[in-house]
Amino acid sequence: MKTSFIPVLIILSGALLCAQTKVQQHPKPQPAPQNGQAIPQKDELTSAREATDRFLAGLKIAELPEGKQLMFDNQWITGEADHGQHFYGRPQFTEASTLFEKIFDTDVPGVQGYKRLLDMKAVSKAGTQLLTHYWMVAFKDRRTNSWKVLGTEADSTDFDEQIAGFAHTRPDDSEQERYGSYGHWLLLAGRIGEARTALTTGMGASTVVTYGTAESQQESIDLNRLQMKTLLGVIDAIVGK
Repeated sequence: MKTSFIPVLIILSGALLCAQTKVQQHPKPQPAPQNGQAIPQKDELTSAREATDRFLAGLKIAELPEGKQLMFDNQWITGEADHGQHFYGRPQFTEASTLFEKIFDTDVPGVQGYKRLLDMKAVSKAGTQLLTHYWMVAFKDRRTNSWKVLGTEADSTDFDEQIAGFAHTRPDDSEQERYGSYGHWLLLAGRIGEARTALTTGMGASTVVTYGTAESQQESIDLNRLQMKTLLGVIDAIVGK
Protein backbone atom coordinates (compact mmCIF):
# COMPACT_ATOMS: atom_id res chain seq x y z
CA MET A 1 0.00 0.00 0.00
CA LYS A 2 1.46 3.41 -1.02
CA THR A 3 1.73 5.95 1.78
CA SER A 4 0.79 9.58 1.04
CA PHE A 5 3.15 12.35 2.32
CA ILE A 6 0.78 15.20 1.49
CA PRO A 7 -0.77 15.53 5.01
CA VAL A 8 2.69 15.49 6.55
CA LEU A 9 3.89 18.21 4.21
CA ILE A 10 0.83 20.29 4.95
CA ILE A 11 1.50 20.01 8.70
CA LEU A 12 5.18 20.88 8.29
CA SER A 13 4.35 23.82 6.04
CA GLY A 14 1.88 25.09 8.60
CA ALA A 15 4.44 24.80 11.39
CA LEU A 16 7.08 26.64 9.38
CA LEU A 17 4.61 29.39 8.52
CA CYS A 18 3.79 29.85 12.20
CA ALA A 19 7.50 29.98 13.09
CA GLN A 20 8.19 32.53 10.37
CA THR A 21 5.27 34.62 11.50
CA LYS A 22 6.65 34.70 15.05
CA VAL A 23 10.17 35.69 13.91
CA GLN A 24 8.89 38.48 11.68
CA GLN A 25 6.71 40.04 14.37
CA HIS A 26 8.04 43.44 15.37
CA PRO A 27 8.14 44.45 19.03
CA LYS A 28 5.41 46.81 20.08
CA PRO A 29 6.59 50.41 20.12
CA GLN A 30 7.21 51.82 23.59
CA PRO A 31 4.86 54.64 24.53
CA ALA A 32 6.45 58.08 24.58
CA PRO A 33 7.11 59.54 28.04
CA GLN A 34 4.03 61.31 29.37
CA ASN A 35 4.01 64.51 31.35
CA GLY A 36 5.76 63.97 34.64
CA GLN A 37 7.65 60.89 33.46
CA ALA A 38 11.46 60.94 33.39
CA ILE A 39 13.17 60.76 30.01
CA PRO A 40 15.96 58.10 29.99
CA GLN A 41 19.37 59.71 30.48
CA LYS A 42 22.76 58.71 29.14
CA ASP A 43 25.06 57.01 31.61
CA GLU A 44 27.89 59.15 33.00
CA LEU A 45 30.64 57.23 31.22
CA THR A 46 29.04 57.88 27.83
CA SER A 47 28.45 61.57 28.59
CA ALA A 48 32.02 62.08 29.78
CA ARG A 49 33.45 60.24 26.77
CA GLU A 50 31.41 62.38 24.38
CA ALA A 51 32.75 65.57 25.98
CA THR A 52 36.34 64.40 25.58
CA ASP A 53 35.59 63.27 22.02
CA ARG A 54 34.41 66.77 21.19
CA PHE A 55 37.58 68.25 22.72
CA LEU A 56 39.71 65.85 20.65
CA ALA A 57 37.79 66.76 17.50
CA GLY A 58 38.54 70.42 18.20
CA LEU A 59 42.19 69.65 18.91
CA LYS A 60 42.57 67.92 15.55
CA ILE A 61 41.45 71.08 13.72
CA ALA A 62 42.80 73.53 16.28
CA GLU A 63 44.03 75.91 13.57
CA LEU A 64 40.42 76.57 12.51
CA PRO A 65 37.93 78.76 14.44
CA GLU A 66 35.58 75.77 14.62
CA GLY A 67 38.26 73.69 16.31
CA LYS A 68 39.03 76.39 18.87
CA GLN A 69 35.32 76.73 19.60
CA LEU A 70 34.90 72.97 20.11
CA MET A 71 37.70 72.95 22.69
CA PHE A 72 36.45 76.15 24.35
CA ASP A 73 32.93 74.72 24.74
CA ASN A 74 34.20 71.54 26.41
CA GLN A 75 36.97 72.73 28.75
CA TRP A 76 36.83 74.13 32.26
CA ILE A 77 39.64 76.68 32.06
CA THR A 78 39.12 79.45 29.51
CA GLY A 79 40.17 83.04 28.93
CA GLU A 80 43.32 84.50 30.45
CA ALA A 81 43.61 81.67 32.98
CA ASP A 82 44.15 79.20 30.11
CA HIS A 83 47.72 80.27 29.53
CA GLY A 84 50.15 78.34 27.35
CA GLN A 85 50.29 74.61 28.13
CA HIS A 86 49.58 74.83 31.86
CA PHE A 87 46.21 73.09 31.80
CA TYR A 88 45.83 71.64 28.30
CA GLY A 89 48.45 69.92 26.21
CA ARG A 90 47.51 70.58 22.59
CA PRO A 91 49.77 68.49 20.34
CA GLN A 92 49.15 68.11 16.63
CA PHE A 93 48.11 64.53 15.95
CA THR A 94 46.87 62.26 13.19
CA GLU A 95 45.40 59.33 15.13
CA ALA A 96 44.32 58.59 18.69
CA SER A 97 43.00 55.34 20.15
CA THR A 98 41.72 54.81 23.68
CA LEU A 99 43.79 52.51 25.91
CA PHE A 100 41.43 52.77 28.87
CA GLU A 101 38.78 55.00 30.37
CA LYS A 102 37.01 54.99 33.69
CA ILE A 103 34.71 56.88 36.02
CA PHE A 104 36.43 57.29 39.39
CA ASP A 105 35.23 58.33 42.84
CA THR A 106 36.57 61.46 44.51
CA ASP A 107 36.87 62.26 48.21
CA VAL A 108 33.52 64.09 48.04
CA PRO A 109 30.55 61.68 48.29
CA GLY A 110 28.51 61.62 45.10
CA VAL A 111 31.12 63.47 43.04
CA GLN A 112 32.95 61.49 40.37
CA GLY A 113 35.58 62.21 37.75
CA TYR A 114 36.46 60.68 34.41
CA LYS A 115 39.93 59.67 33.23
CA ARG A 116 40.93 58.55 29.75
CA LEU A 117 44.31 57.46 28.39
CA LEU A 118 44.99 57.38 24.66
CA ASP A 119 47.72 56.15 22.36
CA MET A 120 48.39 59.12 20.11
CA LYS A 121 50.32 59.58 16.89
CA ALA A 122 51.48 63.14 17.37
CA VAL A 123 53.45 65.35 14.99
CA SER A 124 56.45 67.39 16.11
CA LYS A 125 57.13 70.95 14.97
CA ALA A 126 59.66 69.49 12.54
CA GLY A 127 56.96 67.24 11.07
CA THR A 128 58.27 64.02 12.62
CA GLN A 129 55.69 61.52 13.81
CA LEU A 130 55.83 60.76 17.52
CA LEU A 131 54.09 58.01 19.47
CA THR A 132 52.96 59.21 22.87
CA HIS A 133 50.39 58.69 25.60
CA TYR A 134 47.78 61.39 26.02
CA TRP A 135 45.62 61.54 29.13
CA MET A 136 42.42 63.49 29.75
CA VAL A 137 40.55 64.22 32.98
CA ALA A 138 37.00 65.58 33.11
CA PHE A 139 34.49 66.50 35.79
CA LYS A 140 30.78 67.20 35.64
CA ASP A 141 29.54 70.76 36.04
CA ARG A 142 26.64 70.55 38.49
CA ARG A 143 25.28 73.89 37.26
CA THR A 144 24.84 72.80 33.64
CA ASN A 145 24.81 69.00 34.14
CA SER A 146 27.52 68.67 31.49
CA TRP A 147 31.00 67.15 31.56
CA LYS A 148 34.02 69.36 30.85
CA VAL A 149 37.71 68.65 30.41
CA LEU A 150 39.89 69.94 33.27
CA GLY A 151 43.31 68.76 32.14
CA THR A 152 45.12 67.03 29.27
CA GLU A 153 48.76 66.26 28.75
CA ALA A 154 50.98 64.23 26.43
CA ASP A 155 53.31 63.21 29.28
CA SER A 156 53.27 63.07 33.10
CA THR A 157 50.82 60.18 33.32
CA ASP A 158 51.80 59.41 36.93
CA PHE A 159 49.60 61.72 39.02
CA ASP A 160 51.00 60.53 42.34
CA GLU A 161 54.53 61.39 41.21
CA GLN A 162 53.44 64.91 40.25
CA ILE A 163 51.63 65.41 43.56
CA ALA A 164 54.67 64.26 45.52
CA GLY A 165 56.90 66.58 43.50
CA PHE A 166 54.87 69.68 44.37
CA ALA A 167 54.19 68.71 47.99
CA HIS A 168 57.43 70.33 49.21
CA THR A 169 59.30 73.57 48.58
CA ARG A 170 60.91 73.75 45.14
CA PRO A 171 64.01 75.89 44.54
CA ASP A 172 62.81 77.48 41.29
CA ASP A 173 59.20 78.20 42.26
CA SER A 174 57.60 80.64 44.64
CA GLU A 175 55.35 79.14 47.30
CA GLN A 176 52.40 80.58 45.40
CA GLU A 177 53.42 78.75 42.21
CA ARG A 178 54.04 75.51 44.09
CA TYR A 179 50.67 75.55 45.83
CA GLY A 180 48.93 76.33 42.54
CA SER A 181 50.45 73.33 40.78
CA TYR A 182 50.00 71.13 43.85
CA GLY A 183 46.29 71.98 44.08
CA HIS A 184 45.83 71.42 40.37
CA TRP A 185 47.29 67.89 40.48
CA LEU A 186 45.35 67.03 43.62
CA LEU A 187 42.15 68.06 41.88
CA LEU A 188 42.97 65.99 38.78
CA ALA A 189 43.45 62.99 41.08
CA GLY A 190 40.03 63.55 42.68
CA ARG A 191 41.41 64.71 46.05
CA ILE A 192 39.08 67.69 46.05
CA GLY A 193 39.24 68.59 49.74
CA GLU A 194 43.05 68.67 49.73
CA ALA A 195 43.02 70.61 46.46
CA ARG A 196 40.79 73.31 47.94
CA THR A 197 43.06 73.63 50.97
CA ALA A 198 46.21 73.88 48.83
CA LEU A 199 44.71 76.47 46.48
CA THR A 200 43.30 78.56 49.32
CA THR A 201 46.69 78.50 51.05
CA GLY A 202 48.37 79.43 47.78
CA MET A 203 46.25 82.56 47.40
CA GLY A 204 48.06 84.03 50.42
CA ALA A 205 51.43 82.32 50.01
CA SER A 206 54.79 83.98 49.35
CA THR A 207 55.30 85.22 45.79
CA VAL A 208 59.06 85.75 46.09
CA VAL A 209 61.09 84.42 43.16
CA THR A 210 64.73 84.96 42.24
CA TYR A 211 64.46 85.05 38.45
CA GLY A 212 63.11 87.41 35.80
CA THR A 213 62.46 91.12 35.79
CA ALA A 214 60.15 92.87 38.22
CA GLU A 215 57.58 93.16 35.43
CA SER A 216 57.70 89.48 34.50
CA GLN A 217 57.53 88.50 38.17
CA GLN A 218 54.37 90.54 38.64
CA GLU A 219 52.82 89.02 35.53
CA SER A 220 53.58 85.56 36.91
CA ILE A 221 52.10 86.47 40.29
CA ASP A 222 48.90 87.81 38.71
CA LEU A 223 48.53 84.76 36.44
CA ASN A 224 49.10 82.28 39.27
CA ARG A 225 46.52 84.04 41.43
CA LEU A 226 43.99 84.07 38.58
CA GLN A 227 44.53 80.38 37.88
CA MET A 228 44.12 79.40 41.53
CA LYS A 229 40.96 81.50 41.82
CA THR A 230 39.64 79.84 38.66
CA LEU A 231 40.38 76.34 40.00
CA LEU A 232 38.57 77.18 43.25
CA GLY A 233 35.60 78.19 41.11
CA VAL A 234 35.81 74.86 39.28
CA ILE A 235 35.70 73.04 42.62
CA ASP A 236 32.56 74.94 43.61
CA ALA A 237 30.88 73.97 40.33
CA ILE A 238 31.97 70.33 40.64
CA VAL A 239 30.59 69.91 44.16
CA GLY A 240 27.48 71.96 43.43
CA LYS A 241 28.07 75.13 45.46
